Amino acid sequence: MPVPPLLVMRHRDVDAQVYRLTTGTTLVTVGDPFGVGALESPSNNVTRAVNRVIQFGNNLFAWQDDRVFRIASPYTGAWVTEHTQLNPNITYIKSDLHVVNVGGLPTLMGLYRSSLSGGADISVVESTDGLTWSESSLTTSSGANTSCGRSIQFRNEIFWQVNRAVVFRYDPNALSTATTTGTTAGWHANNVDFCVYKNRLFAIADATGTTGSSTRIYEIVGNAWQDRGALPGTNHGFGAGTLNNRGDALWQDGTNMYAILFDFGHSNGHAIYQISGSTTPGSALTRTDISGATVPTSLASGGAFAFANSQWGAFTDNDTNPASPTTYLFQMTTDNPTNAWFMWEWNGPSSLLTGPTVGPTNVRLAMPQNGCIGGGNQIFTEGELDVRVENTVSILGGEQISFRAYGDVGPTDKIIDFFYGVEEGIPTAQCTLTGAVTGGVATRNNNQVEDVQADDGATLYTAIWDTPTDGINPGDRLHIMARIS
Repeated sequence: MPVPPLLVMRHRDVDAQVYRLTTGTTLVTVGDPFGVGALESPSNNVTRAVNRVIQFGNNLFAWQDDRVFRIASPYTGAWVTEHTQLNPNITYIKSDLHVVNVGGLPTLMGLYRSSLSGGADISVVESTDGLTWSESSLTTSSGANTSCGRSIQFRNEIFWQVNRAVVFRYDPNALSTATTTGTTAGWHANNVDFCVYKNRLFAIADATGTTGSSTRIYEIVGNAWQDRGALPGTNHGFGAGTLNNRGDALWQDGTNMYAILFDFGHSNGHAIYQISGSTTPGSALTRTDISGATVPTSLASGGAFAFANSQWGAFTDNDTNPASPTTYLFQMTTDNPTNAWFMWEWNGPSSLLTGPTVGPTNVRLAMPQNGCIGGGNQIFTEGELDVRVENTVSILGGEQISFRAYGDVGPTDKIIDFFYGVEEGIPTAQCTLTGAVTGGVATRNNNQVEDVQADDGATLYTAIWDTPTDGINPGDRLHIMARIS
């Protein structure tokens, strides 16, 4: 399957710049450089895959240095500063950009380590339209330091690793914060990745960061990370000493979760593990080494791409073909900005990875990552339209989906499809629609909404999802995606 055009940011160069990465190899500029210097990054987080650029409505937003930038169609010229952080820490440490449903409204937000409380404060910046922003301090005792790592959204909360022993969580609907427990063994900052699987939130982490340690799977239950056991074998992470820049990746396909990492237990080669479980929180996992079926010789021990300091990121494209998502694995080999990176395609648990596609050299990219949920907010073609689900409300006989369409105002001839994933999985099944739709002159034709106008969100449309027909029960955790054409 062709690689979709991904939104990326140039990393650790003279000046940060947003690009569309087309065909996996070619960089096409989106607007001018920001003019605020090189892409900042914590010293222990220099090459991780992060979501620094995101499509929200008919605009693109980028988080760089101490500012949130915006650019609109035709996506040329200068990026506009929409928000400047009130109390930035000198190292500008921040989470990914997330779209979270707050009080029924999609809200663009991110967390950052501020200069308050000696750098232990976490602040949030957020906006419902991208034009008017607010900022507030969340806590003065987060334990944040320069070892901040990845973040993830789970059940409308943001979880962000703010040092080796602390994962910070923020619930914007309840306006509550907490620092989770169970990480005091000292997760190594770079190794940690998160994944939502079977409506459960997991992390992969090195247990102690010492020679001979195992790489283990953890699950958040309540406010504590519980150990779900080591990956098969021994001596995964630090068998030959400290790996300051190794980074593991998790992703899922609805049936299983998977992990890729450089593994000393595999004679200094890469390994892939399959992790299977139920939807019951706290229940045991089955962990299986599937390296023999999935890892090509070039990534295995002695292979040309068996780099010990490889950092991995997983991106699932379910926008191009929702019924058959494709997962891409990005391998960043060191923290040296002059080195190339490599992209591999996941072909399932019984087939070898294909690749690599060799990315641009002399540039380091902040690559998107969303291996656990899929989605199209980081896939972008100039002039494309966007549709945003505003809210879902239970009604008699189903769920009412409210949505808006974005783009340059044109003919009322757009078509909307909805897809869903159970247990907060990747949306691959098309929603069965019923009844009438509202908004403009839109009509329903079987399971599609037709005659929609992409009017930059001016019109609120609604459609009714026939959840009983699709076998959805009250209380099921779902992930809904809309697609416009």
